[in-house]
Amino acid sequence: MPADIRPIDSFEFRDSGEFLVDTNIWLYIFGPQAPDNWETRIYSKAYAGILSAKSHVYIDPLILSEFINRYARLIYRAYA
Repeated sequence: MPADIRPIDSFEFRDSGEFLVDTNIWLYIFGPQAPDNWETRIYSKAYAGILSAKSHVYIDPLILSEFINRYARLIYRAYA
C-alpha cells in the first residue's frame, strides 16, 4: 500500500486524527529557533490546527528524552 503523503500546510485536521509527533517537529515548535523561521511557522500553524480540531497527539518516552537532550544542548551552545 503506498503512503498517503500530503503537505502539512494543506492538511485538514479532524477530531478523529491521531498524531505521533517527531522530536524535530517539537523542536521547531518549542525550541529556540527564531519565530520567523519558515519551518517554525509551518509546524506551529499545523500544531494549532491539531489542537483546534481536538485531534489526539501522542509522544513516547524516547521522543521526550531526545527533545530534552537536544534542547539542553542548543541552549548550552547558545549561552556557553
